[in-house]
Amino acid sequence: MRIYPLTLLLLCFLSTAEAQQLRYGFKTGLNFAKINGPSEVANSNNLESWETITGFHIGIVFDYEFNDKFAVRGEALYSKRGGNYVYNGPSYRVFNTPSGAIRSAGNSNYRISINNSYIDIPLTAVVKVQKFEISAGAYAGLLVQSNGEGSLAYTKGITAPPTNARIDSIGFLLSHNYRRDDPGEGRGDNINVRVQNSTIQLPGTLGAYYDQKDDNGPLYKTLDYGVVGGLSFYLTSSLYLHGRFQYGLVDVTNNKSDVSRMALDSGGKLIFRDDKDQNWNISVSVGFKF
Repeated sequence: MRIYPLTLLLLCFLSTAEAQQLRYGFKTGLNFAKINGPSEVANSNNLESWETITGFHIGIVFDYEFNDKFAVRGEALYSKRGGNYVYNGPSYRVFNTPSGAIRSAGNSNYRISINNSYIDIPLTAVVKVQKFEISAGAYAGLLVQSNGEGSLAYTKGITAPPTNARIDSIGFLLSHNYRRDDPGEGRGDNINVRVQNSTIQLPGTLGAYYDQKDDNGPLYKTLDYGVVGGLSFYLTSSLYLHGRFQYGLVDVTNNKSDVSRMALDSGGKLIFRDDKDQNWNISVSVGFKF
């Protein structure tokens, strides 16, 4: 008599294991990403803004299907995210001349397209309703590459009192490798700038930390994480379209390297910002499961 409960339990286990199925596939598509964060403010005007950048993602997908209605999904994706950063407003520049460092106040217009490449690992619960799938869960992202390209125009520059000397408008290119650039690094053809009674040479292209003297670490942190939610529509039993919203919960910038572009402190030193900048992304994909 004791064998029957054991037999029944074994049969239940075998039927459950048979109903469960591991499927795998791949997906690729586009990202529409930006970084959300507080802006520096002058005279009640926001000086900074983030615009959406278009990137892409590609990777593999694993589904563990408990039945035809519910599954758990894991993914490993190479994903390019970031944002288009704009700063326009009051600012400063410090010029190193033979007679010493000279501070100036003026107007800066920064435009930088930031491309951050991540290995994203989303883990989601999936509910199937006919040809649709609803998914929700969390993700972790590991930053593997971080670059920025853009320009800086510095205008209306005037040196600090008592000299109050005007400075000609200056234009720089920006080529930033946020993981490798050194403090004070610049490159490219030199440009001549007249500052008070001296003509100095400045690099035409500025690195990510050109204005900094000390190495405070990369601007963008290695680890990102947050929540995800998505919807899929199956064109066939294997081919599907997928849309997802991804919201980061972590501050992706290193506060020790996040420099204020608006002002220096009373001693003429850089101000570092203790704020929270978060990744935000909408992705559309096409996927295939075997």
